[in-house]
Amino acid sequence: MPDGEYEAIEEIHEANAMLETSRDGAGATSFRHSIIGFKMRRLDGRSILQSRINGFTDSRLRPYDQWESFRDEAKLAWASYRAATLPAVISRLAVRYINRIHLPNSLIELDDFFATTPSIAPELPQRFGGFFMQLQIPFDEVSGTAMINQTIVPPNTEDTVSVVLDIDLFRDHDVPQTEDSIWECLEQLHRAENRVFEASITEATRRLIEPLRVAWPSLIGQALKYADNSTS
Repeated sequence: MPDGEYEAIEEIHEANAMLETSRDGAGATSFRHSIIGFKMRRLDGRSILQSRINGFTDSRLRPYDQWESFRDEAKLAWASYRAATLPAVISRLAVRYINRIHLPNSLIELDDFFATTPSIAPELPQRFGGFFMQLQIPFDEVSGTAMINQTIVPPNTEDTVSVVLDIDLFRDHDVPQTEDSIWECLEQLHRAENRVFEASITEATRRLIEPLRVAWPSLIGQALKYADNSTS
């Protein structure tokens, strides 16, 4: 990683257990544990890096900033990671935004704030205490997939409802391998993510988050950018 900008804060571990059996009923169990990387924090507290033998993750923390500054910092960290690990093949590229949106009170219609919501059968009570919804949508324009998770999480205050809108745009086939093509792909995924976000919310939600857009016009929530790889 860039010298002097990060400190290691946590090891990343991997554990594997295997049970082998034979026809006569005999069996053997093996267990393997290893350190596969480190989690590191920028000294200014703005981001967390995960440097692993099988991947690289850069996570921006609050206070959020422009996509461009996040991207440029990630480029420097990625260049250091790639020089140190020499990945043979990059197998996945992704841009992920985890948006937590606070709605005004507990008696709301989700349809008023989100364009895609779960539907309850008319024969059932028309209220629910929680939900989790996942969609996987092919995005041919970026040769990728949009994975959208939406759920209710505990609110900050009693008079609000907090909904997470988690959007992961990724490409895991015909993945670019050169630096220029990698970052062009990530730019395309970023633009596609913005499109998914805007299509997923209503005007009522836009009015709620407008003050955030003034401060962070290209980023609402936590952004993750990572490139998985396999090393030779």
